[in-house]
Amino acid sequence: MRHLALPGIWLLLSACAGAGPDFAQGERPADPEGEPVARPWIACPEGGCVADVHVLQATDLPPPCPDPDCVAEYLAFAEAAADFGVPVDPAGLEEQVLALHHNDQGVPAPPDLEAEALREALIWATDTGFLFEGLDERELLLEVVQTVPADWGWEEHLVVRDPWIGSLEMVLLRPLGDGPFPGLVASPGHGEDWWDMRDAHFGDQLVLGSWAILIVDPRASGADDAETLVTRTLLEAGLSFAGVRVYEQLLARKVLRWRDDVHPDLVAVWGHSGGSVIANLSVRIGDFAALVSDLQGEYLNIIPDGPWLDETSPALHAWHAAINDRSTLDVPAWDDDYGYPQGPDPIRAFLYGDVLGF
Repeated sequence: MRHLALPGIWLLLSACAGAGPDFAQGERPADPEGEPVARPWIACPEGGCVADVHVLQATDLPPPCPDPDCVAEYLAFAEAAADFGVPVDPAGLEEQVLALHHNDQGVPAPPDLEAEALREALIWATDTGFLFEGLDERELLLEVVQTVPADWGWEEHLVVRDPWIGSLEMVLLRPLGDGPFPGLVASPGHGEDWWDMRDAHFGDQLVLGSWAILIVDPRASGADDAETLVTRTLLEAGLSFAGVRVYEQLLARKVLRWRDDVHPDLVAVWGHSGGSVIANLSVRIGDFAALVSDLQGEYLNIIPDGPWLDETSPALHAWHAAINDRSTLDVPAWDDDYGYPQGPDPIRAFLYGDVLGF
């Protein structure tokens, strides 16, 4: 196995050494002359690293965006899911959202709920709970369309096709070594592409710390007319774009848990900007191992006479204080300033110390 010199990380691991959590079954090797090996010291669960999820490899899948603005498959979803939503009058919806937007008094504090009860309440508030039911058993098609070598490992470009929301592009940054690796589902902000998480937000440096990072390349995420069209269409259908975004992150988690080189119980979620706002909700609904975030939102992000962003949902807005309350979160969370101005080191310290237990 190739050894990588990671400045500062070996000192971190030495300082944080101790009894790890129950899932860290592998023994730590002796110090290889000051250089950490290119994977954390964890082992697969007793039943193996491949989770019981329904993913099938395929060929010639449709491209992720059948139209220039990447809205067609979301609009098709609104029609296909019509039986699950209660349509809302467009004028009434606009009046409600604008009233909430201009409300200087805030919203009443949500009730105190235990984690599982809060999860159920948030699933209900997304108006897309039917997507989360049976997610692991539902067929997901996957095609590897390109593999590119990199200094830190491999970059795999994937297309996945879901029966509800169509084709998505995801990009896997895979470390060198055999694994099992812990995993990160990564979500860019509005107006960004997958490579922003790799280059601008330190994904390439986090993968050097032996994290397999699966980036969801966003569709209809430009804070523009296309995103507004999808947001409003789904809300008018009694659904929510926020719920669909959570579903996309859970599909990425499913892909990572299907791989035999990723530990199925060690998949965290990491976002930037609007991707963080959705990640904050995803960690409440999905079984993610941890959260890395640089923004908290109110789930009401609009500009009057301008764009309506995907996280906008009156039902979720009522719960935003509970979503953002880290004291009730039952997994570790790292909240950074916007844009992660401290760089990757605090994130790596959190992932190694709080998540892996080193």
